[in-house]
Amino acid sequence: MRKNTLFWGIVVTVIGITLLANSIGVLPQGWLNFFWAGLLIFAGLWFLIGPRLFKPNREEETLDLPLEGARRASIRFNHGAGRLSVRDGAGTGALLQGTFVGGVQPTAERLGDLAEVHLKADNLVIVPGLLNTEGFSWDVRLTREIPLELKFEMGANEAQVDLTHLKVADIKVETGASSLVMMLPEQAGMTRVKVECGAASVRLRVPEGVAAHIEVSSGLMGIDVNTSRFPKRDGFYESDSYATAANRVDIFVEGGAASIQIL
Repeated sequence: MRKNTLFWGIVVTVIGITLLANSIGVLPQGWLNFFWAGLLIFAGLWFLIGPRLFKPNREEETLDLPLEGARRASIRFNHGAGRLSVRDGAGTGALLQGTFVGGVQPTAERLGDLAEVHLKADNLVIVPGLLNTEGFSWDVRLTREIPLELKFEMGANEAQVDLTHLKVADIKVETGASSLVMMLPEQAGMTRVKVECGAASVRLRVPEGVAAHIEVSSGLMGIDVNTSRFPKRDGFYESDSYATAANRVDIFVEGGAASIQIL
């Protein structure tokens, strides 16, 4: 059982029983004040002792998902604190292969010729004091054989994503206080990239020979765009060859106090 589920399950059950007992007059008058004080003490002890009683899973798991006739795939990464590496390199007939330290909860569904995969961090604890302090370490290899759509939902992590040789049509990134380096596809035709970030460091690399249209909006962002490749125009940046390029990317970035590099 996940630690946050156990903790909140105990808390809600105890509160419910206590309020019920108080409402039917089972508890002596004034006892409820002592209950709230005791509950706070219990919560404090749980935050202090819980991480020592429930050690995070540090064993390495492997995952191998076959294509099984899929002609396209949508893959969602729900990663917490730690390190994430995504690249090509899945074996023939495999959609996704990888190693996972800290745990992973994979789900896979088929909708016609579309394979939908969700990789969720195991034991993802959101209660302060119960965090998996060592973080998650994922190394994921994807197929080159079919077109992909990728979504990344990340916390305070360090992500290295190399999509150079992959056929990725759509990329969505939602990230908080993280560091992301992403190499975009070089021969995927049209790729759409949307990044929503908080206090993050984001570096996007556009391969040589790939044209780009770039829009950046809002926040206290530090923006560094290679204007020799992507000249600044009226509210956006765009390659001179964008309209006729065989391979191109549309990049949209929205963020807060972020550092953005597009090279």
